[in-house]
Amino acid sequence: MQAVLTDSPDMPSRSTYQAVLEKDGRSYLVRYSWLELLNAWAVVYEDQADLLQPVYQMGASVLAVMLLGMCVIWVLVQYVCQSMLKRLALLEKKMLAVQSGNLDIRIPERENGGDELDTLSKSFNGMLDRMQQLVDENIQRGLAVKQAELDALQSQINSHFLYNALESIRMLSEVHGDTEVAETVFSLGSLMRYHMKWKTKTVTLSEELDCIDRYIFFMSASNGTEICLESTLPREVLYTEIPKLSIQPLVENAIVHGMPENAVVHGIEPKAAPGEIRVLVRREGEALLIEVNDDGVGFRAGSESGKRHSHVGLHNIERLVANLYGEGYGLTIESAENRGTRVLLRLPVEEG
Repeated sequence: MQAVLTDSPDMPSRSTYQAVLEKDGRSYLVRYSWLELLNAWAVVYEDQADLLQPVYQMGASVLAVMLLGMCVIWVLVQYVCQSMLKRLALLEKKMLAVQSGNLDIRIPERENGGDELDTLSKSFNGMLDRMQQLVDENIQRGLAVKQAELDALQSQINSHFLYNALESIRMLSEVHGDTEVAETVFSLGSLMRYHMKWKTKTVTLSEELDCIDRYIFFMSASNGTEICLESTLPREVLYTEIPKLSIQPLVENAIVHGMPENAVVHGIEPKAAPGEIRVLVRREGEALLIEVNDDGVGFRAGSESGKRHSHVGLHNIERLVANLYGEGYGLTIESAENRGTRVLLRLPVEEG
């Protein structure tokens, strides 16, 4: 940089002025400033290369830092990508193993991991746990079904043997002229055969009422008392499908807990007359209403005996109807002391 004072009248009229001067192949920045006190111009020459040197140095430094940063970032990206690729490869390997049927494998979970692959691994392990649980439950269910089939087959064999034995007793009774015993044994055998239809889930209303008739006959003969049964129903509902053994337990409940000899159990004075049972069937829209009334001893409201009167059979029917048809169908029970019990069974209409 050089400074020169001059009073040349050829200088510009402005107080300050700058220009670029080319000399000897170099560029100079020339700045002129008017100095009043000296009545002269101050001329400053600066080599542009010297002026731009710091800029070039700073640019080189910034470029070096950028290149270094890019290298560091590239190394980190390579490391992260390689790590993720390894974990993805492991996940793919485990999935292929699961596809082959191996549900016992799991992906190691990192304690402090929180990225998407960690979430995916945890979800994958959770899915395998759930699948394994469902497989185990299915196996247990299958074993239970097999066991139930074996038990049912064994029961069928035992029941068939018992039925043959009853048939032999019936024939022997007929040979000896004891028709009452023969008819009673025949009724019991018919009931057993009806109950032994394991694969039959539904029957017509007519078939269920025939079963009830045989049951009434058997109970009357075995108890030595006459039980009166009255059935009232329109002809068009005779072949309506209903769950098997859905009415017979209601009649059984009326006989077992409505007969005079059971009054003491309920804490009620016994009635002298034999019991009478009425079965009323009617259709209301798409619902079939089956009403079983008895004139037995009934039970007191809130009594423990009333709460559990033959509840095994009634509760089973309630569960059966609920499982088959859902809400809106089931049992309604009304009873009054020494006035009998009314049980109403509501079912959907299913034509046979």
